[in-house]
Amino acid sequence: MEITYLPPELIRETLSRLPVRSLLRFRCVSNPFCSTIDGDDFVKHHFSQSLKNNVNFSLVFTCADIVFYQYDSLENPVLIENPLKTGPNAKDSFYPIGFCNGLICLERTDGYTAFLNIATRKHRILPCFEDGIHYFQMFGYDPSIHDYKLIRVFRTKVMVYSLKENAWRKLKKGFPYPFAISLLGCQMVMRFGLSTEEFDEVPLPDSLLPNENYLYLAMLGEFLCVASYCVQGPATTDIWVMKDYGIKDSWTKLFSLFLPQDRLMGSIPKVVPVAYSLNRDNILLKIITGYTGSSQSTTLVWYDLKEKKIDMLGKLNETLPTYFYGGTIVETLVSLEVVQEKKKEQQTRVAQVFIFV
Repeated sequence: MEITYLPPELIRETLSRLPVRSLLRFRCVSNPFCSTIDGDDFVKHHFSQSLKNNVNFSLVFTCADIVFYQYDSLENPVLIENPLKTGPNAKDSFYPIGFCNGLICLERTDGYTAFLNIATRKHRILPCFEDGIHYFQMFGYDPSIHDYKLIRVFRTKVMVYSLKENAWRKLKKGFPYPFAISLLGCQMVMRFGLSTEEFDEVPLPDSLLPNENYLYLAMLGEFLCVASYCVQGPATTDIWVMKDYGIKDSWTKLFSLFLPQDRLMGSIPKVVPVAYSLNRDNILLKIITGYTGSSQSTTLVWYDLKEKKIDMLGKLNETLPTYFYGGTIVETLVSLEVVQEKKKEQQTRVAQVFIFV
C-alpha cells in the first residue's frame, strides 16, 4: 500500500484553521507538529486566520470567577480557574484591565495583577510593587518589539510593565494633564502610543459636551467607541464610533437608545457596548442599573441595528452574577513566556490604548 505524505505547507495551513483546544491536543501527535504549533510564525498566522474568517471568538465574563462562552451562540459556558484567587471559597474581587490578542489582564483589589490566556489556561503573575494609588491602567500589544505592556498612571509618574523584560520601569514623561481636570468634570479621551510611549488627546465630536453628558469609553470591534448618557432630561444613550483613529470628522453616531427609568427599577440606566455579533447586524449591550456597590445589577441584551429593537437574553442572564465585567476575545496560542528579542513584527489591530480623564 502506497503512503501519501502531505506537504508541510498544507499541514500548516490546515492546522491554522483549527480551534486552539484542538491544536493543544495535536501537539502530542509528533515533534514536528509540536514545533509547528508552538512556533511564533504559526501563532501569528493562526491569529490572523481567526480574524480573517471571523472564528474562535469568545465572550468572557469576570467577577470572582472567569467564564467564557462561544460567540455568538452564547451557549456552553466554560469555567476557568482564576490565577489570582486566593482559595476555593475566597470572596476575592477582580476586574479586567483589558483584553488583547487572546490575553486578559486581571487585577485583584489588593493590587496583584496577572496576564491570562483563556484558551491555553497559561498565566503569568506580574511583579508587585507598593507605590501608592494608581489612577488609570491600560493594557495592550506593542507590535514594534513584540511585547505586551501594562501602563499604570500615578499622580506624579507613569510606570510601564513589559512582559518581554518581566519588569516595571518609569517613563521619562509623566501624565500630560493635571489630575484636577477630572475632578472638575472635564472629560477627554487620551491615547497612549504603545510604541512611542507618549500620550496625546483624541478629539471628541462637538455635540458631546462633558458638562451635559456622561461619557463611557469602550472598544467596539476594531473601533474606538463612546457611549454618551444624557445627564438631564430623558434617559437616552447615544453610541458613537471613531472610524479613523485621531480624525475628529470620522466620529459616527451608530444609534440612540431610550430606556425609561421605570422599566429598569427606577434608576438611570448606563448602556455599555460589548461587541458586534459575527454578522455585524447586532450589538451586544450591557445595561447597568442601580447605584454603586451591591445595589447595581447588569443585564445583557442584543440590539438589532436594522430593526432598532432590543432582544432580552433571559436564559443567559439567569446564569450570571448581578454585576460582572465582560468583553470579547479571540482565542489564540499567544505565549506568556518571557519573549526574546525579535525583529519588527507585522502590525496588529492593537497598537494604542485609550482612557477617559
